[in-house]
This record gives sequence, C-alpha cells and structure tokens, in this order.
Amino acid sequence: MNKNASGPPRLELIGLSRSFGAMRAVDAVSLAVWPGEICAVLGENGAGKSTLMNLLYGVLTADDGAMVWNGREVMVSDPRAAQALGIGMVFQHFSVLETMTVEDNIALALPGLDPKALQQRFSTICDRYRLALDLDAPVRDLSVGERQRLEIVRCLMQPKIELLILDEPTSVLTPTEVEQLFGLLREVAADGCSVLFISHKLPEVFALCSRALVLRRGAVSGDVPLEGADQDLLLSLMMDRGATAPAMSVTDSPKKRQHRSRQRLRVQNLSADCALAPGLDAVSFDACEGDIIGIAGVAGSGQDGLMAALSGEQLSAPESIQWDGSNLGSQGIRERRTMGWRSLPINRLGHAACPALNMPSNFLLTHMQNERFVRRGWIHWRSIWEATAMLVKAADVRMTSPVASANQLSGGTLQKFIVARELMDRPELLCCYNPSWGVDPGARTAIHDALRSAAAAGSIVIVISEDLDELIELCTRVGALYQGRLSRLQPLGPASVETLGRWMTGQETESAA
Repeated sequence: MNKNASGPPRLELIGLSRSFGAMRAVDAVSLAVWPGEICAVLGENGAGKSTLMNLLYGVLTADDGAMVWNGREVMVSDPRAAQALGIGMVFQHFSVLETMTVEDNIALALPGLDPKALQQRFSTICDRYRLALDLDAPVRDLSVGERQRLEIVRCLMQPKIELLILDEPTSVLTPTEVEQLFGLLREVAADGCSVLFISHKLPEVFALCSRALVLRRGAVSGDVPLEGADQDLLLSLMMDRGATAPAMSVTDSPKKRQHRSRQRLRVQNLSADCALAPGLDAVSFDACEGDIIGIAGVAGSGQDGLMAALSGEQLSAPESIQWDGSNLGSQGIRERRTMGWRSLPINRLGHAACPALNMPSNFLLTHMQNERFVRRGWIHWRSIWEATAMLVKAADVRMTSPVASANQLSGGTLQKFIVARELMDRPELLCCYNPSWGVDPGARTAIHDALRSAAAAGSIVIVISEDLDELIELCTRVGALYQGRLSRLQPLGPASVETLGRWMTGQETESAA
C-alpha cells in the first residue's frame, strides 16, 4: 500500500524535535509512512537518524511535536509501549546477552510466551525466511552475522508487527544473506507491515526501497521517490556542502623508510581455537611494508579467530606469528601494542570502546603506554582532553556534548572516532574487522583514504571484511576464509567478486604463504 491508497498513514510525525543540551539532534521532523511501504532513512553520521528511530521506539522521548499512529495521536514512553503498538526495532549495536542461549534471549524479549509456543513460532519464522539459527546455541558462540539474524527473528516474533525499523541491518551480511533479508522484508511489506530501512549503502536502498527520507543535521533535507532518482541526488541532500571531508590522516615516522617492500609479517600454520568462531586450520600468509591484505569469508568462517590471534587476544604457538623474524604468537596485546600493532574490532561498543565512558577516557584506553598521557603512574588529563579535541575535530566526529559517552554516539560516528584514535600515531601493523561498517559514504571514503595513507607510510594493513566491494577497491591482495582455512592471496580486480565467492564457499582454499 502507498500514500495514494485509502486510509491514514501507518505512522505520521509532526514537528518532532529532540535536543541534547544546546545541540538539536532532531529538528522539527515531519514525515508519513504508509502501510506496506519500505522507506529508506538516509543521512551522514550524526545527521539524527538513530536519535529519530530511538524516539519512535520509545528509547528517548521528544521535546516537541506529535506522533500519530494509524490515525491516532500516541505517546511512546518506552520500548514496551512501542511493541504494544506493533513497532519492532533491530538495533545496529546488538542487544543480546552473550551468556544466554538463543531461546533465553527470545524469551526475555517476549515475556508470557510459553516454551512450546516460542519454539513453534521460532521454527515457523526461520523456515519461512530461511534464517538458520539453533535455539539451544549460546549467543557467545554465534558469529556476528548469526547474532544479527537473532535480532531480526526476535523482532519478527512479536505478536503484532506493523512497523519494522532496521538500523544498518546488512552491514555484516554476505551478498547472499542480503538477498535473503530483502526477500524477507518484501514479504513482510506485502503483508502490510511498514519498514524503515536505515542504510549507507545506496545501491541497496535503490534495490529495496520505494522512497527515501533524507536527514541533514537533524532536519529533513529531502523526501524523495526513488523511481527516476539517482545516487548523486541523494548524496547532495545528505552532504553538508559547507563542511569539509574528515581527515583521518596518520603521522608518518620521522625516520624515512627506504625499503617499502621488505617482508615484516609471516603467519605460518596458525591453528587456534576461539570461543567466538571455528578454529583456524593451518592459516599461512606473508605481508610486506605497504601491503593492504584483504580477508573475505561468510560469517563464522574463522574471521573472529584470525582477528583474535593477530591482535593478541588469542595466543598461539610462538612461531605461528613472526614479526621481523621474531616469534610473536605467544605475546599478548600489551606486548604487540608496544611494537606498534593496533586493531579495530568489529564490536566497537563494548570491545573497541567502553559504552559508559566519555570520549577522552575512551581515548586513554589505548594510549596508556604513551608518556605524553601517562607518566610515572600519573594521568595527564589536560593532554588527553586536548588530544581528543584535536582528533574529534580532524575526524569530524559530531557529538551531542564534549562529555558525551560512547553509547550516546551513533554507530558510524563512534567508528570514525575509533579509526582516528588508532591511526593517530602511525601503526606498524593495523588489523581491522569491517572498518567501514555503518558509516556514511563520505566517512567510508575518509576511512579508506586513511588506511591507504597508513600503508603508503609503511604500515601493514590487514582488512577482514564481509563487504566484497570494500576489499576489492582497497586491498593489494585478497584471500578468503572457509571453515578456518585461508585461500591463497592474490591481486584482484573489479571483476573478481565471483572468484572471491568461489573461495568463500570452499573452492580453492589451499593455504599458501
């Protein structure tokens, strides 16, 4: 159904506003969403998308304006009230409890549903939409993609769904999983459920949505039917023409490097078990100064284990990881960071940043060994605040206040901060997992440029990503993981998605140095 059909809109907002101190995060937003419509919500990081969705779902309350639901003005005071109306939301940052099973997490979200009815409804939803999940599986054992599928299934299992809000739902999905999700959303919409789809991937928006609501600095800058529109139009509405692109450049070492091609990293027969992923099976590869190595793979193929082994969170045999000829596999995070190794984990809220801490404190978390900030056991907060302020300005990190905590930032905004923090002093090696997950096109370009800049300065950059386009456009050599085994690494061109796809499904996965 669309706005030309009879009856009221499913959802109508009239002048909705929300401020945080002096910052107006949502500025007099008015919109209408119709039954059965799939509408995109677009905007740069910090444009107000997440704040607006949190107002709809009752996580936040509005300062001004009205919300009309099926022709009746309502007040959504909390998420339970939103669910009672028929609103479900899949958050970008996962809201599942790792110590519980899939079934326990669903039961917490749907109180009053007896176990037999829960199992039957779970089975029906998973079978209908081809979403593979095990009710008995502990969440801590699920891959990132499986955790996101749990979020979606849990939302669809609500007794009544009339509006489904999805915040960057495809960020950690493979192309096949994205197609399955889109099929699911089209079927849900065909049953009359409205869908609000937040994404920075404009090709996906055109493939799925009929209309796009564009926000810029908290206000509506466009309400665009997508038939006949193009990406340039949407980008022009998203971008603040007066703003400059964020510059997350790295500081090169004063000592100029003369041999950019010398080998520094050797991974050989790396086999490790990780609680979050299948064990690695004799993974081997080499990397030289200036390399940007890409690692593809469907969710759960060993990416978490590889990330943990390279960062030092998971120890391995000493000789399995060598740096400048020295064995490093049994060295932990602190020792590797001392040597200039840095990492960007996929779970930015809770792993890369502490949710309750403000940004200077989060900056300090990975710079405690720097004598500029911690000297003889004393923390020099003035230097930390000054460095954080410079980083925030350079990376265009838009915060609601100077003392905002990490959980008050949008996902993309927090990612920009984390990337800039880890690149502030040029690392010797940077291992990152889905580095541009959930960021807008401008920030994605800035992050990629920063990674290229680091490599040009002599860093080794390892990019583990489920975004094949990202790997192909960014990396010098690419391989794929399948059930813990790594294919050979080789240069790839724009037409190499099919090759990667074969590797990701187990074809040509012979480990090679």
